[in-house]
Amino acid sequence: MKILQISINNLASLEGETTLDFTSEPLASAGIFAITGPTGAGKSTILDALCLALYARTPRYVQAKSKGIELQDISGETISQGDPRGILRDGTTAGSASVYFVGIDGDKYEATWAVKRARLKVTGRLMAYTHSLRNQSKQRDVPGNNTVIKEEIERLIGLNFEQFTRSVLLAQGDFTAFMKADKEEKSALLEKLTGSQIYSEISKVIYEHYKNEAEALNNLKAKAENIDLLNEEQINQIAAQITELQQQVAQQTKEKALIDQAINWHQVNADLENKRQQATNSLNQALSTQEGLAETKIQLALVQKLQPLKSIQENLVAEKDIFHQHTTALETLEQQLQSLTDKKQLSDHFYQEVFAKKGQQEKALKEARPLLAQASNLDTQIKIATDQLNQQNNDLTEIRQNKEQIEQEQKTVQEKLKANESTLTALKTWLNQRQDRIKIAESTEFISSRLQEASSLLLKSTNAKKAIKELNVELETLQNKLITIKDQTDQTSGNYLENVQSLQEVQQQLAQIDNNQLEENITILQNKQRDFEKTQVLFTDFEKASYELGQVSEQITENTEKIESLTAAAALLEPKIQTLETQIDTTRSLIEKATLRNTENIAKLRASLQDKAPCPVCGSTDHPYASNAHPDLADQLLSALQEELNTTERAYKDAGRKHAALISEIELRQNQQQQLMANHENKQSIYQTAKKLWEATPFGKH
Repeated sequence: MKILQISINNLASLEGETTLDFTSEPLASAGIFAITGPTGAGKSTILDALCLALYARTPRYVQAKSKGIELQDISGETISQGDPRGILRDGTTAGSASVYFVGIDGDKYEATWAVKRARLKVTGRLMAYTHSLRNQSKQRDVPGNNTVIKEEIERLIGLNFEQFTRSVLLAQGDFTAFMKADKEEKSALLEKLTGSQIYSEISKVIYEHYKNEAEALNNLKAKAENIDLLNEEQINQIAAQITELQQQVAQQTKEKALIDQAINWHQVNADLENKRQQATNSLNQALSTQEGLAETKIQLALVQKLQPLKSIQENLVAEKDIFHQHTTALETLEQQLQSLTDKKQLSDHFYQEVFAKKGQQEKALKEARPLLAQASNLDTQIKIATDQLNQQNNDLTEIRQNKEQIEQEQKTVQEKLKANESTLTALKTWLNQRQDRIKIAESTEFISSRLQEASSLLLKSTNAKKAIKELNVELETLQNKLITIKDQTDQTSGNYLENVQSLQEVQQQLAQIDNNQLEENITILQNKQRDFEKTQVLFTDFEKASYELGQVSEQITENTEKIESLTAAAALLEPKIQTLETQIDTTRSLIEKATLRNTENIAKLRASLQDKAPCPVCGSTDHPYASNAHPDLADQLLSALQEELNTTERAYKDAGRKHAALISEIELRQNQQQQLMANHENKQSIYQTAKKLWEATPFGKH
């Protein structure tokens, strides 16, 4: 693995783009070189960028992670002290680290770690970092998530993060501690930096094992000291005895081999003798069998001579059986043919009858259809006439009741009128007869009261006559209505009888039709009607699904075009925002410099300058700003710069708001796009189902 180039953008103390190219001069031929500078110059940032690009981790952030301290980010959120995203330089919206290196396979790769803030705003929250790897030799990106990219980089480098930070990258704090440490501390630091603690543990285990084995060896040596050793003479005697015993073993081995051969010969001889005896017995048995089969041989010779005749006889018998079978089969076929012929004649006759009956039924059905329609209309008319007749009967009953009530009231009024008239007549007669009597004067009040009563009765009689006259007029009107209703009732009754007679005629005609066939035909028509209605429903569903699918597709297309246009507009605003941001920084810098030049101390220093005398600050003898010809020029310059800064900041804020609104609308459109895609899949499934159901119908096949 060889590092060719390191690129840094807005990380920690390094602002903007910073590139270290080890393939160009002077670093290409420098050999060993040092990176020096004051505190905060960015020395450690270079090492952090190298680790971030390769492993998305840095040594100092890994060490800080274990302390569990939370830091306040500029966005208002808190992040862990060990979070490497905290390396993003304050006041910037995005940062990255890239390393261009040669892998162990010989190809050139570029690993990139990047982080940015939401909506590219300085106060936006930190987004999740991205880690990517590109094979520059083959000009293709390595696919996969952050974990896959990390494993692939470890494979290409040959080291993991811990191995890399111990063997290639030495952290600044550990190196300083190592330089100031004593002998024992340096040993501990070397173990920590090189990861060799395991060797110390192995050394301890080896020492313990050596100690145990040494003790076991000492024990064996102690046991060996208690054993008596033989002298040379005893050793020679034992060796001679061993040689003698070996010779005896060899001699006995040879004798054993000879004995084994003799035993084998005797066993073979016994086996051969048994086989000879069995063969003799078999020969004697075969000779006796041959003598017994002499007559059988003569019979066999005769059978062999007659064998050709046997095959001829067998063939003759077989052919007779086949002839008999064919004769039987022929008789069976003739019987079946006759039966089928009879059945065919019956079927033809039945078919002609059915065909004729079918024509009659079709003709009767055709003739009956108008009658059925007429019968249905007659049923409707009968029902209407019956309802009207019932209503007229009810009205007639109500009129009769009213008439009876009026007649009763008329009779009552006439009785009262007659009574009042008779009373009045009697009173008049009484008065005429008694006018000459003096006592009449004494009864004046009584007579007056009786006269008032008579007048009242007369008025009542007049009103009663008037009411009787009105009632008679109303009674006459009701009687006319009753006559009209009776005429309508008679006419309705006549229509009803005609309808009943027509219905009976239709029923007689329907009785002559085959009910079963008619019901079957009606059932077939009803089934066809139901099938047609189902087909119509399926077509409606298919047409609706097709329309809805088209609508969703149009919405997706329209939304896609809108997202593309919004993305293009946002992309056009980004360079403008960066340009405005640069203008703001430049204008602020100019204002700071102009303000510094216009401070009170600088003004006093300029006032003390003398012509042709050197400046105590810069040493120049030319003092262009010492003149007071334009005392408010600096103020005018500051005002112009401040006005330009305000205008630029307003434009920057407007562009930022527009960009944020575009990004928000893009995210909203993208969410809508996801919902539309899900809806499109659902509508597509519904459309396919409706299409299959429609195509399965007789109409859909065409």
